Amino acid sequence: MVITGASSGVGSALAVHFSSHEYIVCGIARSSDKLDTLKQRIHNDLFTYQCDLRSLEEVKLTFERIYRDHDHIDVLVNNAGVFELKPFSEQEIETIDRIVDTNLKGAMYCTHLAIPSMIEREDGRLLPKINFPTLSKLSRICGADMMLSPSIWSIHPTSSPEECYRNAQILRAPLYHIKRTFPQPVGGIYPGTVEVLVSEYGYDFILPAGGGILGHPMGYRAGAIAMRQAIDAVMAGIPLKDAAKDQKNKELLAGLQKWGLRKRKITHWGYLGKDFNPNTADKNI
Repeated sequence: MVITGASSGVGSALAVHFSSHEYIVCGIARSSDKLDTLKQRIHNDLFTYQCDLRSLEEVKLTFERIYRDHDHIDVLVNNAGVFELKPFSEQEIETIDRIVDTNLKGAMYCTHLAIPSMIEREDGRLLPKINFPTLSKLSRICGADMMLSPSIWSIHPTSSPEECYRNAQILRAPLYHIKRTFPQPVGGIYPGTVEVLVSEYGYDFILPAGGGILGHPMGYRAGAIAMRQAIDAVMAGIPLKDAAKDQKNKELLAGLQKWGLRKRKITHWGYLGKDFNPNTADKNI
């Protein structure tokens, strides 16, 4: 576990807590004296690295040392941050630069260098990721009309079910005078997922289907028709399995036969696993 800003405050508390629970902690901070003090408090599995996160070269060298000392990185906690308690209009330009270089660029440097190790060890549950609700709120504040969003029912399980729901809520919930942003759940969207996506997201979202239209066995146009037939059926309250029996919906039937009609198993632990991935789950038709 790599923790930035580990010499004091929350970072120090995290280092103490996780090292006491048999985690190998790599603490990064600017102050070598404070890191030495921290190391005196922790006698097991703590490695300290002095580094100024504003310097890309220092960050690179630090992560090279970490990788030499350890085989991999499982967890990165971007805790380091600086701020000044005064109105933004009164901030000095130098202070703004220091905040951006540490809080934003420093976190991005560390994330960029840690992700390759995480991807190599990815176990099929969740990919290394950003915080989508935070990104979505920033995008909405900036005026985004629509936002590619993590989907619970996806070939790319980047987020937990709880985070997917929260992300969609942040994009559509009342937020002062700011207009709503349409979520676009992506990753393995095809006619057979319309039913379950509407049950989870409601009607106010965008279906950005690509391969679920262009890969239709009857051609591109039939793929678009099949998606439209699926949407019409769901909006009318007709189960897709029944709608596919209608001779007018031959495109929908062909799409379901190719990709399936997914039925989610409801569990208390979310939907992650091969039974819920469009590539591996049973077709249920």
